[in-house]
Amino acid sequence: MEDLTRLIISHERIENIKNNNLELSKEEAHYLNKVMRIKNGKKIFIANGEGSLWKALKVKNDCLEIIKSKKPYLFQEQEINLLGIAVVIPKSGFEDIYSHYFQKDR
Repeated sequence: MEDLTRLIISHERIENIKNNNLELSKEEAHYLNKVMRIKNGKKIFIANGEGSLWKALKVKNDCLEIIKSKKPYLFQEQEINLLGIAVVIPKSGFEDIYSHYFQKDR
């Protein structure tokens, strides 16, 4: 894959793009122009944080043109990670905890 700058944009904003043009917020424009120093006409990647990546062309200081906005350049399915929790019974004092919480009504 090409070594391009990446910018994360919410999936909702990408879905609502009209004419393949994405208007950048003040912070996003500052990041691309001043921090990353991306010039007009340069390509970057747009990520949505959900596994999709689009190529985009910087056309103005506050606007990107997404290439094929309906079909991502790259899509990677997210892995499903299972989380397990283990509970350990303390070596001593368990009887005190048990009787305090479970034998109040007796």
